[in-house]
Amino acid sequence: MNATAPANPADSDPQPRVPLDIQLAIVEACPDVRTSLMLISTHKTLRKWGARLALQSPSTQVRLYSSAAARSFFVFCAAQGLPSEPSSPLAVLHTLEITLATVNPVGMGYLIILLGNVPRLTSLTLYDPEEALCRHPSLYGALRRLRTLKVFRVYEAKAMAFKLVSEIASALEAVSIEPNSQTVFDTFLNLGVLLGRHKDTLTRFKTLAMNLRSRTQAIHAESVQLVVFEKVQELVLPLCFFPGASHYIKAFPNATSLDLGTHLTKHFRKRIEAMDHFRSWTLSAVMGMHGDPLDPQPDCWPSLETVRGGLFDIYTFGNSCSVAALLIDGLIESEWMCVPSVVERHYPVILRLSVTPSLCVELWEKEWRKMCSVKHLVLQFVVDDQVDLGDLTDRAIHAVGSFVHCKHVFLDFKATNPAARSRLLGLDHLSLRYIIEDCQLGPYEIAIRSPAKTTYWSHHPDSGEMEKSLWDGWDMPAKTNFQTLNGFPKNYVTDDWV
Repeated sequence: MNATAPANPADSDPQPRVPLDIQLAIVEACPDVRTSLMLISTHKTLRKWGARLALQSPSTQVRLYSSAAARSFFVFCAAQGLPSEPSSPLAVLHTLEITLATVNPVGMGYLIILLGNVPRLTSLTLYDPEEALCRHPSLYGALRRLRTLKVFRVYEAKAMAFKLVSEIASALEAVSIEPNSQTVFDTFLNLGVLLGRHKDTLTRFKTLAMNLRSRTQAIHAESVQLVVFEKVQELVLPLCFFPGASHYIKAFPNATSLDLGTHLTKHFRKRIEAMDHFRSWTLSAVMGMHGDPLDPQPDCWPSLETVRGGLFDIYTFGNSCSVAALLIDGLIESEWMCVPSVVERHYPVILRLSVTPSLCVELWEKEWRKMCSVKHLVLQFVVDDQVDLGDLTDRAIHAVGSFVHCKHVFLDFKATNPAARSRLLGLDHLSLRYIIEDCQLGPYEIAIRSPAKTTYWSHHPDSGEMEKSLWDGWDMPAKTNFQTLNGFPKNYVTDDWV
């Protein structure tokens, strides 16, 4: 008897062996819409139910960075009759990130329809939008009519994108603009024109490498009416060195956080002659470079609490005020000696910085008065396999000794390669702590972290004078971060500090 030949699996769409609810759970766990759609397309049952599930989460976010992602998403919308249905799952879409340059004309039509049917869209990010905005006036109109946005980000922005920011109907709370590289030096933007529509709602502003005022405008600054953004608290201004600090102080008088990035610091890190030239400037010279005729007085930005950025970026910005925390990002190289000047200008209570062992920190001790405001110090030494532990210990002692009023010290020794890590395993934490204690009237808390462990000592509060006091100390895992230590204020620290 002839056996019946099994049916060809390719000729049918068999029932899934995995229950439907399990399949839908797998789809729901996909990290993004594109992955969900690719999985959904493999089976007709999932095509019927899974596609809708992909947009039913209350935290729906759609990120379309490639032409394939955009195409699959818009095909799904067309197949499901979305977004024309009143009960469209797109009704819960709150975040959309899209590279407009990858969207074809058909997809552009779907996008325009979509923008008119997303009542909860609060965050929109556009990448490379200029050509699409110029070629499709209806797209520009659909974007301009959006009223629900709170966050708007534009990358590779040119004239049409700037115009869109200034005209969009939404009352924006956060704006981030990264102009096209050619636009940076060819275009001068007026803050009042760019953001004036949002001055009563804006709380965060970020821009990269943008000239907000020409030199001609700087000379006649008194004749230019400045729009004041009273509610802005967070400023991110990498490479915005013209105009200088005084312009931003007037425009954003209530800012509490300033991030200047590390672009200039990275650019000049190997240009020692340039660093020698710039660090010789007085604050008056820096302000003159910005076209600002007068030195700002200390505490001229009284609301500012935190300043962060590369050493050179902070130095050339020309700011001078008292802050709670000064976070110097990036690695400070051997010849960069303007740390005391930057610290003096900001008079911080909390200071964080990273240095190489070759940095001549002994010279800091001569300028200790410029750094006497620091009470909490986070100092990281980044070492290679050529490090000598004796020299490294000496540098650490001299560095800590420059902060004579510091009461809480966290020393972090970070290896750049396995050989350096092996050397740092021999670092004697206890001996280093004894030397720091002998050289200082403080500190009252010392933590030392190396690849082997983190050791923490705390001055006993009831033991009298420092010279006669007792210390409580214990070892912790090497990955222990200083935020867990009681001596560092939690209001001004983040996980990316060390």
